[in-house]
Amino acid sequence: AGADPASMPAQGVRPTRFPDGVEAVLVRLEAIYGPGFNLYVEEGPVNLLFQLSAAVVEAGGAVVCEEAWEVLRIERGLPVYGPDISLDNLPQETGQEGRAISLTKGCYTGQEVVARIHYRGHVNRLLRGLRSDEPLRQGLELAAGGRIVGRVTSAAASPTFGHIALGYVRREIEPGAEVAGSPELQSPIRVVELPFSP
Repeated sequence: AGADPASMPAQGVRPTRFPDGVEAVLVRLEAIYGPGFNLYVEEGPVNLLFQLSAAVVEAGGAVVCEEAWEVLRIERGLPVYGPDISLDNLPQETGQEGRAISLTKGCYTGQEVVARIHYRGHVNRLLRGLRSDEPLRQGLELAAGGRIVGRVTSAAASPTFGHIALGYVRREIEPGAEVAGSPELQSPIRVVELPFSP
């Protein structure tokens, strides 16, 4: 498309046009996602998809399905709106405080709550990584000490890490602790830091 994505800053946006006249917008991913770009293309000829796929492979990339991206997202500990983040979550619970919250920006909706938590308090639950010897599923409740302490929000079978998930867990349940996926799982679930590591 004639754009030089390597020169773009993180989250940089560049409109571009393909030789056949199809317009597109190239957006460089944030560093947390790893190297890469999103290309938003208006509806165009079907052969454009094949041209894009060939260009990605020629540049050393790979075309992957949505399920593979979901595994990569969970491995990297990246929550998304819908399963992992909703209006019920405080920003500090999501683990994105360093990249998505500004304490110096000025006025914005929710600023008072964000600042109050940062300067005077804490949140009661945190997004954590979960590992198990058994498959995990979205919505699975997590128990410890005879009470519910969390819930799985996203789960995947990773070729690198096995059965993994993202989930909100009470803050007193620290990485290294084990919880139960009661009553359906026999194996304990290990709470780990994000992103996942061997």
